[in-house]
Amino acid sequence: MQDQPNGVDMGQADDDAEREVLALLLESELPGPWSMQELGLEIGSQLAATGAVMRLHAAGLVHVCHGFAWPTRPAARLHRLADMA
Repeated sequence: MQDQPNGVDMGQADDDAEREVLALLLESELPGPWSMQELGLEIGSQLAATGAVMRLHAAGLVHVCHGFAWPTRPAARLHRLADMA
């Protein structure tokens, strides 16, 4: 795409943001819903955090309600199973 800065793969940047957001939501030491603002502060971009949450929600991995996000049960279960391996 001509609008993309040279050397920046937007698909990879989106994947990285989703990975970071999901890791924060699944972090057992920090339970509970996270606000979009908190997620944006943690990953350094409000826009990237909001986009990541919306894509994760569309994929069925995150619940969203009134500006807060938390992982779905299947996402949390898979995370626990992966930790056991």
